[in-house]
Amino acid sequence: MKDNKIKDQIHTGYKIGLNAEKEVCKLLESKGLSIIKNRYKTKNGEIDIIALDSINNIVVFCEVKCRKKIFDYINLISPKQLKRINNTIEDFLIDFPEYMSCNCRIDSFYIDKTSNKIEVVENFNL
Repeated sequence: MKDNKIKDQIHTGYKIGLNAEKEVCKLLESKGLSIIKNRYKTKNGEIDIIALDSINNIVVFCEVKCRKKIFDYINLISPKQLKRINNTIEDFLIDFPEYMSCNCRIDSFYIDKTSNKIEVVENFNL
């Protein structure tokens, strides 16, 4: 019984994460960006969303966090996680060399599930 409850929580968390990423994709598209990849995975890690700002020639690597309440959203991405993201960006650029001439940035999106508010930190860095 306990195992089923844990599986249900994991499944629910997965669905919440997918829905949060869909909301961020809608936001990005409304700003004129096109989605290149969702949940891009390599041996080094995963990037939730990769989008292209073709007007400014920028590839935007997006990390999405969703919580019931977000007070201190900056601390939701650790230095270790940022290093994994950077390594995964390198993998992406090797796998898709057509984007190597683009500028790159990491944006982090924080969704407060209670208020449905999305906070964006562009060009995220610790």
